[in-house]
Amino acid sequence: MTLLLEFIIMIIVIIALVIKDLDLISQIESQNLKLDIKTFDIVELIREIIEELEISASKKKIKILFDKDYNKPVNVDADRNRIHQVLTNLISNSINYGKEKGTTEIGIEYKNDKVLLTINDNGCLLYTSPSPRD
Repeated sequence: MTLLLEFIIMIIVIIALVIKDLDLISQIESQNLKLDIKTFDIVELIREIIEELEISASKKKIKILFDKDYNKPVNVDADRNRIHQVLTNLISNSINYGKEKGTTEIGIEYKNDKVLLTINDNGCLLYTSPSPRD
């Protein structure tokens, strides 16, 4: 694939993510947010997201990986689309603000009947002031 085509695909993915985020913000502010809670495998979802973001990660030579092998499904009850949005945003930020030739490591652990996800990178620590919505 040519560099131009890869760049265009990356831009399309970014635009689609921005549109999804704007739609979500609109729904939250209008209090019309409806969640579609279903059981799904969070490991499978994370693998899909890693595949979607592979092009942008490879541009900065960043490796996205799990902290260990997850050979068994880790089922959660949640809105898959919303979790997809949140994780995509977090992992994208890790890529965008991570160091070139760095890593983004994703961990999953159980804690008190809950699933805890961690996303670690070797980029700079970001601080943002609270938004007007806070």
